[in-house]
Amino acid sequence: MSENQEFYDNLDVRANYFAHRRRPDNPNDALERPLFLELAGQLANLDMIDLGCGDASFGQEALFQGARSYRGLEASQTMVDMARQVLANTPGEVVHERIEAWQAQSEQADLVSSRLALN
Repeated sequence: MSENQEFYDNLDVRANYFAHRRRPDNPNDALERPLFLELAGQLANLDMIDLGCGDASFGQEALFQGARSYRGLEASQTMVDMARQVLANTPGEVVHERIEAWQAQSEQADLVSSRLALN
């Protein structure tokens, strides 16, 4: 992987990641997701920002639960392209941007998340 290439833009890394995530017992869905949703509470009518959104499957779920808006930030162009497909025909959006470049602004969102993106 080149120094300028984002982690998930590497074909081998991405294939390995999705093989892991598609397992029915993957830790993200079995452990992290239920705990996060419990902590986040009701998502209805929230404006949300998701730092390191990956394929934006969380954004799709949040919008389905009634979130007012969803904006994902993702460094990997490949994941941005996938996320935009996942969010097609929804009010959700994804921006190709590194987490480190994001600047919080007053009253920008009701909920800012970064699920398993900061390692």
